Amino acid sequence: MGWLTARHDRSRHGEAPYQLKPRIDIRLPEQIRSACNRPQRVKSPAEIWREAVAAHLESPESVKEKVSRYCIDIPGRSAEEIVRQLNLLPTLKDQPLLLREVSARLFWRLSKVLAKRQEMVQAILGLDECPFPEMPVLLNVWLPQEGFNEVLFIENITTFERATQERDGRFKNVALVFSSGYKSSAMRMRTSGGASLYFAQHGTMNTADTARFHNWLMGAVNLPIYFWGDMDYAGMDILRSLRLPFPDAQAWKPGYEPMAQALQAGHGHTPEEAGKAGQNSVETTGCEYADTMLLPVLRASGRFIDQESL
Repeated sequence: MGWLTARHDRSRHGEAPYQLKPRIDIRLPEQIRSACNRPQRVKSPAEIWREAVAAHLESPESVKEKVSRYCIDIPGRSAEEIVRQLNLLPTLKDQPLLLREVSARLFWRLSKVLAKRQEMVQAILGLDECPFPEMPVLLNVWLPQEGFNEVLFIENITTFERATQERDGRFKNVALVFSSGYKSSAMRMRTSGGASLYFAQHGTMNTADTARFHNWLMGAVNLPIYFWGDMDYAGMDILRSLRLPFPDAQAWKPGYEPMAQALQAGHGHTPEEAGKAGQNSVETTGCEYADTMLLPVLRASGRFIDQESL
């Protein structure tokens, strides 16, 4: 019928047919679509989104152009439905809502639709920044009765709890902090309303001490800050991320030194044994001790150690 043309590269001695890059050229796409009962090309979600924004978003063209970059695809909902919900954003602008609450109100109780789309929200509202904050970072904090002169972030909750039970030694005069995963590296943590602090009852809850910790978090008090986590690449990456809101953060030697020595002695587990084979090597954290001492030990040993083991 002449709808398609098959062709390939010129044959060369010793090459198999598949090495000749066989390919098909479509000569008559309209006839093929008609024969297959698919008269129109199937549009991508991004194309459908751009068309819906152009047709239904109640905003100037400059705003439509920005919003069209943030394709929202919700199964079972049309792009038009989603855009019409975005038109309701201004009705929520002056309400004291978190970003997830706004998302849930607009999008059929789905709370994560607007995640990482703050720039889209501020464009629709014509504001310099998104008025709806993300969830505050939850920080569990234990303060020693005798006061504190440094702050230690601990990666794992078990180790954090165990550390709060030690009254002397390596945790003396140290404020201990736990926050799940990478959340302690969120920049908003050091802004007003960006963190919720929960002070442990078995530590001091003295108003002066809790206020001093809050002032430190907001940058009004200068204290040394350290991080201690698993001796693996994820732990090193958390340290690297923590240095974004806390540029002076360092790996905590009293915790990492025995872990490094254990790896050098052949102890620890392989990444495969712990389901950590997918962890990517970290080239640098910005902490001199971690970069010159800990990362080389990790690379040389090819093994990891969980901090709970110590």
